[in-house]
Amino acid sequence: MRCTGCGGSSNTRGVSLAVLKWIDTDGDGAHNDHDSDDDGDGMPDTWENANGLDPLADDTAGDPDKDGDNNLTGYDNGTDPQKHEVARLTDFRLAADTIHTNGTAVFHWNSRYATTCRFADDEAEKDLGTAGPLSSEPGDFKAGTWQIAMICEGPGGASPQRTVTLTVLEAPAANADTDGDGMPDLWELGVGLDPADPSDARLDDDNDGHSNLTEYNAGTDPNWGDSHPGSIPAASFGFNELGGQPSRQHSRGFVRFQRQLHSRKRVD
Repeated sequence: MRCTGCGGSSNTRGVSLAVLKWIDTDGDGAHNDHDSDDDGDGMPDTWENANGLDPLADDTAGDPDKDGDNNLTGYDNGTDPQKHEVARLTDFRLAADTIHTNGTAVFHWNSRYATTCRFADDEAEKDLGTAGPLSSEPGDFKAGTWQIAMICEGPGGASPQRTVTLTVLEAPAANADTDGDGMPDLWELGVGLDPADPSDARLDDDNDGHSNLTEYNAGTDPNWGDSHPGSIPAASFGFNELGGQPSRQHSRGFVRFQRQLHSRKRVD
């Protein structure tokens, strides 16, 4: 710039002008200098810088620690995206807290960040998987009270143990009939009746017109309305080559098979 007056012209002087480019990485209308999340990926710039991520690129889907959680999930959960998390046993429970010695215990569990889970006192069986159910075999547990612990392990470390309590009762004798209602205790327990209540012999739990005692004698299922003395012709299933009603032994075997299928569906 130069100024001119009566006394003459001034010396020319200049100034420098820096033109800054407006940078708005995520296009949200906020300059990066005033935007707490420059790339608009849901993770603040300060958190990305602190955890070794790029605040100018959408890296939400990355999983640098290979723990199954992406970076955004790590931010939401408050975990370190660069470090594999300690294994967590998120659920451990029994399908039923009380069984008989001839019954099975069914364990359910689930985990996160784990590669294997096992019963804490069983070094022989290392890998039961990261989720269950798992059923014991009849006779695995003697009568008494059992404390059973599970632990899960992963690259980031082992989970704390979780424990369940299982009560195991002696199974009744095969021919025992405590309440004298004509139905053996074992059969009553198997279909959900009370072996100490004689009145349940007269009940019709599945509303098929036949009492529980009648269904026991016929070898049908007292909890299934489609299973009753008139519903299973022997010829249809090959139980009795001589025709007529199926024998008690064969009919009960069929009902037991059906009940196993139903119980498996409920467990799974």
